Amino acid sequence: MNVFHQAGKEGITEYIEVEKETGRDYMYYTKKAFVVENIIRTRLGYVPERITESYLVRYLQNIKNGKKTGPMIIRTQRKETKVNEKG
Repeated sequence: MNVFHQAGKEGITEYIEVEKETGRDYMYYTKKAFVVENIIRTRLGYVPERITESYLVRYLQNIKNGKKTGPMIIRTQRKETKVNEKG
């Protein structure tokens, strides 16, 4: 993007549209990366150093696999414990 900007300063006008398009693409992908980082920060509590495609695939697999133990069972009665008597 900087190269196209410098060419525009030197009077070469054919790169002006390319510079604008490149700027729009940069802003679009920057916003997308920001959204992904915020989602990961919210769910994990931190942002990893690198967010790669392999990282996102592993993250998605962990979500899909998850805990398959079923719903949590809440006891309404106290569990009786045996007291060991040493004598």
